[in-house]
Formats: sequence, C-alpha cells, structure tokens
Amino acid sequence: MMRLRAPSALLLVVQLALAALLVEQPPALLVLAVLAGLYWVGGPARRHAGWVVAALLLATWSICITQGLFYQGWPRTPALTLLPAAWFPLGDGGLVLYREGLWHGLVQSLRLDVMVLLGAGLLGRYAADELTAALAVLRLPRVLGFLVAVVLRYLPLMLGELRTIWTAQRMRGLRLGGSPWWFAPWGLARAGRALLVPLLVGTIRRADEIATALHSRGFSVEAVPRESQAAPTVQERLLVMGGWLLLLLLAVAYLLTRLHLAGVYSLPRLQPLYAWVVAYG
Repeated sequence: MMRLRAPSALLLVVQLALAALLVEQPPALLVLAVLAGLYWVGGPARRHAGWVVAALLLATWSICITQGLFYQGWPRTPALTLLPAAWFPLGDGGLVLYREGLWHGLVQSLRLDVMVLLGAGLLGRYAADELTAALAVLRLPRVLGFLVAVVLRYLPLMLGELRTIWTAQRMRGLRLGGSPWWFAPWGLARAGRALLVPLLVGTIRRADEIATALHSRGFSVEAVPRESQAAPTVQERLLVMGGWLLLLLLAVAYLLTRLHLAGVYSLPRLQPLYAWVVAYG
C-alpha cells in the first residue's frame, strides 16, 4: 500500500473529521467510524493500543451517560431510575436514565470515536518531525505549528508518565475490576482522580519549566526556521482534491436539504437528493 506523505495524510484526516461533524444519521457515522478504525488498525505502530481503546470506551461511556441523564427530546422512556423523586426533586420523576438518551449518546459518541481513531492512526504512521514539517508545508501559522510540535513531542512522555502513575497506584491497591460496581460513576471517578490528578500536576509543572526555559533563552516563534519536506505527488494531489470535492458536494447537499425541510427553498427535481440525505446522511 502506498504511504502518503504527511501533508496529504493530514488533509485527508481533516476531511474525514469534517465529514463526521457534518453527517447525522447513525449508518453514515458508523461507516466513518469503521473507516477510521481500519486506518488506525492498519498502522505500523500500535504500542499504545490499550490507551486508545480506553479513551474510546471512556468517551462513549461518558457521552451515553450524560445524554441518558439530560435527554430533553420526546418521547423518552425511563431505562433505569438512579434516584427516586423523593431523593432527587430536581428531575422529572427523579434521576433517570432514558433509553432514547442512551441511544442518542451512543450515536453522538461515534463522532468523537472517529476523531480519536484518526488521530491515533496519524500518530502511529508519522513521527512528530514529519507532522510538524507537514504543518509548515500547508502554510499554517508558525504559532500553531510550534504548539502542535510541542504537543506531539511531549505526548509520548505523558503516556509514559501515565503508565508509571498507573503502576504506582496499582501497587497502592487501586483495582478497577475488584468490584462489580467498578464501572459505576463513583468507581470511575475514584480511578480518574487517582490517575488524572497526578498527571495534571506533572503536566502543569512541565509546561511551566518549558515556558521558563524558552523565556530565559529569548525564544521567538517567528525565528524558528520552517522545516522542509518533499512536495506531494500528483496522485496525492488528485486524492486530496477529490476528497475536498466530495466534502463540498456533501455540504451543498446538506444545505439544500436543510433549506427544503425549512420550507425556504425547494426544487422538485431534487426530491431524490432530499430523501437520500434524510435517510442516510
């Protein structure tokens, strides 16, 4: 399989992410999630597969729970009553998880899953230097390129520190699977506090050290030379242009359908397009 250069791969990933933000129907989001998953699985480096899966599960779980608790659409069917109305008078019949809200959250979580899988696949295929050079080739602002470069260079260090914190907390007795209620909000909150608080403290300390070191050396983003990288091939340019064209056509189709549904503008000849967008988009 042809390995795309970093600028072309970055643009294609951005196109898929924009498509995930644009579509609404579950089948279309599922197709994009499957494509993003295949892109991640096909990568050469999967050392942090456990953390990627954990991020996917945590994102899906949190979105489903929040949507299930605060779903405002109708109809809504109670799936589980966490607190009765006598204990939680603020809600409609107590603190309730609604079945429609859980399904809505599951569908919406596919968007975030697409982003996570695309990012993991991109980081697994390209080194930080390649992605930084790709930002320069795409003529993005130097400040943005510098910030992305710092994040990319320190992301493996943060993952290693998180693994160290996890090992230390397990040695102190932290267990996720030791109770049948470990997946409950209080169990995950306890585990998250034990892992994220030390990680956040260490990250803030490291960011302060980096800022102090850059300031003491008189660092200026504008003085950083742009890294060079080979220009994309003709095939890559055609692939990226085709992706932008498909994304533009999809956006136009969504706009025309929205105008049709709102009664603002409609053409009889476009009825099949409207039906397709409503059913599959």
